[in-house]
Amino acid sequence: MDYVSEPLLIAAILFAAAALQSAIGFAIGMFAIPLLLWAGCSLPTAVALVLISSLVQSLVGALRLRTEIRWQEAISATGYRLLGLPFGLAALALADSLGTELVRQVVGMAILGLVALQWSQRSTMVAESKPAAFFSSGYLLGMLGMGGPTMALWVLARDWQASRMRAFMFAVNLLTLPVNLVLLGLTFSGDSLRTLSLGLTFCPVAMVGAAAGLRLAGWLPRGRLRLAAYSVLGVLGITAAL
Repeated sequence: MDYVSEPLLIAAILFAAAALQSAIGFAIGMFAIPLLLWAGCSLPTAVALVLISSLVQSLVGALRLRTEIRWQEAISATGYRLLGLPFGLAALALADSLGTELVRQVVGMAILGLVALQWSQRSTMVAESKPAAFFSSGYLLGMLGMGGPTMALWVLARDWQASRMRAFMFAVNLLTLPVNLVLLGLTFSGDSLRTLSLGLTFCPVAMVGAAAGLRLAGWLPRGRLRLAAYSVLGVLGITAAL
């Protein structure tokens, strides 16, 4: 993992990504990863920073919604997610060896694919099959730190109240992300301790961003907010892919 030379820029990216995640329920990795690569982070470092911020957000969210969490459901989904995780980490190691430009293109294409998947919300296989949804979520989480979209598709297909949906996703993240961080540190052990401390340093920034995102979600109509978010993510994906 590399040394981050632009801490203020990294903080701004994580602030905005956490705000987006809080406002629409996912996309912290889809927003932050390409910008962190542009800021000079390696792909493993970018993924680690996103995972740490997401873990802290999930911990706070799970505590707030603890009465809504049904742990048996979360543990079942986590099992499938953990099965996909090692394959994603192997893909991350391969992608990291390809060179900066090719890595950005891979990330850009992944973002465009995930935006299309979320926008259409017509992937029957992902929406109806728990193994498919959460294995793919684990794979994408391990490779790119973007495990939210396929998980969100499955959750949105359930007849649940919004609070239960959010509590479920927080709980699954809370169970999965520590394992992901440990495996990431073992796979890229060169500077994992410094990256961990750096990620923890940025956590307060991410928490402020999350609070801002909740306020934004209260001010703007949800449909307009999602349209704006998808537009930004689409531009990021195209820019990274070119």
